Amino acid sequence: LLSLLAPRIKLLPVQNTQSSVGLMQIFVELTRTETLAEHLLNSDGLLAAVFACLSAPRAALSVRQDALSISQQLLSLRLYDRMRPQIPALLDSIHAHMRTAEAAGGVRASRDPQVQRQAVSLLRQQFGVLSQVSAYPCDPAQAAQLVDLLLPFLGPAKKLGGVAAGEEARLAVLASLCNLIARVDTPENYAEPAAQQLLAPSSTDALRQAACRLVGAVGAPLARVAPLITDMNAMSATRLDEYDFDKRLAAYNACSAELLSGLHARELTVLACQCVHDMKDK
Repeated sequence: LLSLLAPRIKLLPVQNTQSSVGLMQIFVELTRTETLAEHLLNSDGLLAAVFACLSAPRAALSVRQDALSISQQLLSLRLYDRMRPQIPALLDSIHAHMRTAEAAGGVRASRDPQVQRQAVSLLRQQFGVLSQVSAYPCDPAQAAQLVDLLLPFLGPAKKLGGVAAGEEARLAVLASLCNLIARVDTPENYAEPAAQQLLAPSSTDALRQAACRLVGAVGAPLARVAPLITDMNAMSATRLDEYDFDKRLAAYNACSAELLSGLHARELTVLACQCVHDMKDK
């Protein structure tokens, strides 16, 4: 059946992008189980056409949501190896859509509150897909593109509409960045943005630990201070929501004059951001 529909499938990104057509909804249902999903994976060009709908200029919200749902469900079935040939196309489509949306003014471009909410919801769904996909190998240049695209969502930029303000969305962005920065050719370029995340007040321990992992993801350029940052944010293993003061104090005591004098400026910046956060921490 899918082979008979091949000509129609190839036109998905061009035609019927104004509403979620029955064909897309069938594909969503086919991703419910691994057995059914095999039919999608074995159909030449099908996933490429589906993912291309994400960046189609005038695709409706429901069409983009279906395309993302298909990728999310395939990944949840642990079918990455089968999807591998199409992952670059998926990442390119997400990158193109997010870049276009940002250039158009972000989620605040429309004055309609409902349109704004829909834009935020779609971006957060994309964050979820990226957090899944980024756990697997990808091209260093592509990883760098996505890192540069995602980093602003952790900042205060108003036009981005606080898309990553919620804990779940912020954790997804941080998880994606941790995976992607570890794959770029020049991770030292992201030492400062990683340090800045330590300044942010964290409403939960999960967010704080994610910020610490981001410092570790930079790798060798911050290897000497990353373990210290982890210990400076240690939580008690025996008491709920309490700091591990012994481990934190030991980490600060380890920052001797001798150690500090031998650190690079970017490493000192990381420690300084941690200190500022702790001085503000109530």
